[in-house]
Amino acid sequence: QTLAGVWKDVRNLGTATGRGAQAEQLIRELERRLVAVEQAITGSANRSRIVCLEWLDPPFVAGHWVPEMVALAGGIDALGEPGEPGFRTTWENVLSVEPEVILMMPCGYHLDAVIEELRKTRLPEGWCGLPAVRDGRVFAVDASSYFSRPGPRLATGVEILAGVLHPDHAPVKPPAASVERWESSNPPRPEGS
Repeated sequence: QTLAGVWKDVRNLGTATGRGAQAEQLIRELERRLVAVEQAITGSANRSRIVCLEWLDPPFVAGHWVPEMVALAGGIDALGEPGEPGFRTTWENVLSVEPEVILMMPCGYHLDAVIEELRKTRLPEGWCGLPAVRDGRVFAVDASSYFSRPGPRLATGVEILAGVLHPDHAPVKPPAASVERWESSNPPRPEGS
């Protein structure tokens, strides 16, 4: 449910496999990387309102560790709650929080599949008026590799988010094919559909 819970599972797996020392070393390295992100973005006063969507039709808000990742990367998750499951929402709710950044991260999808899913999604009327859309801050991410699965690569997900939210302060460059700015070419969903 949380990053601490994921690290605890790493520790438990290390103990169960006789690799406790390696698990502890991995956890220390993951925590070091998260501290490096927090320290790097300390100088950035901008804490954008973010919506993270783990499904698009119907829209689902990302949960569990994702809101915690957003906070560590210097953002404010406008709909998700740390440690709580993701949940179905409406496009009206997404529009109502006026996100400054939107992260499209359909659960279990790699970047190419996320982009393909976005191309098929009918976006709501009012989409083009959102601050995130107007400012070109809608991003598709490799959800399967860095956000959906409870494992060590969640630390890389935090680094990716820091790069999206604070490109001038992020401590590392995101891996290739992990994130892409997305421009909507789909027309808005007709009213009442």
